[in-house]
Amino acid sequence: MIAITRQTSLFAATLLLFTTLATVARLYINPFPAEVSLSKFMPQLWQAAISVLMLFATAIVVNRTAVKMGIFGGFGTLPMSLFGFIGCGVLISPNLTTASAAALIVGLGTMYLIRSFAKFGQKEGVFIGSLLLSVATIVYPPCIVFGGALVLSIFAAPFNIRQTILALVGYALPIATISYIYWYCGGEITDVVFSLLQIITSNNYTIPLKPIPIFTIATTLIIIILLLCGMAMGIRYRYTQLIAVRKSYAMEIIMLFCGIGALFIPCCDITILPVIAVHAAVVCAFAIDKMSQKSANYLYGALLLLVIMHLVFY
Repeated sequence: MIAITRQTSLFAATLLLFTTLATVARLYINPFPAEVSLSKFMPQLWQAAISVLMLFATAIVVNRTAVKMGIFGGFGTLPMSLFGFIGCGVLISPNLTTASAAALIVGLGTMYLIRSFAKFGQKEGVFIGSLLLSVATIVYPPCIVFGGALVLSIFAAPFNIRQTILALVGYALPIATISYIYWYCGGEITDVVFSLLQIITSNNYTIPLKPIPIFTIATTLIIIILLLCGMAMGIRYRYTQLIAVRKSYAMEIIMLFCGIGALFIPCCDITILPVIAVHAAVVCAFAIDKMSQKSANYLYGALLLLVIMHLVFY
């Protein structure tokens, strides 16, 4: 039996490209009610092309982060295809550019933060990672939840005093810079922060509960099962991993919970799904990697089949 966790880079990239292109095509041809209710206007073709490229780049970043974390027994490309399944296989937002840009920025920010765990006292990764998470908030305000993940990581890592200061400065810098520019142009220096808070607390979107395609429910259930298995496997194998690997995986779990928590923010919608997929792909890949080969193939095959049926039959 072929080990699904050792799929080649070409196979994973082809599967990812197929998933993203097919999902974008479905969005134009036959969108779901939850997608149409978000926006009646579909993105321009050039916007869709740029979004697909950003999603592809995000998947590469996610896969590189997982490999550098050392959670796999060898080189694996599983997170790349899983990112496509989770980020695009359930629902996709007509705000493709915003969704893909936020996912890419959060993915890069996570990569830099996790890089700081591998080397004690590493400063550049902490600063750049924090700065990118702040930029993600500007691009898509519900990403403000990752500021909470940053605070939790300061205590969980733990960071030293210098790293903590750099993390806080890096996170505050983008918003402070925009506030200063706005003040220099004649506005109030606090207007940017208040406007951001107003956007976050506004409730302009409600996901329709009916009709929900059966394959949407089934795909979501498989993903939830994999996430729960990934968390359980993390607890089970925590003492068999290096300290840096445990910290990195704990960071992914924290970011995942914060991403899911963003769904409860009033202004949040399905645009957040590719952002959640950045961390969910790593956790699901870890679960599949630690399962028996037979169970891993069955679960991965079921997820792949459901995603394909979800794209075709509606």
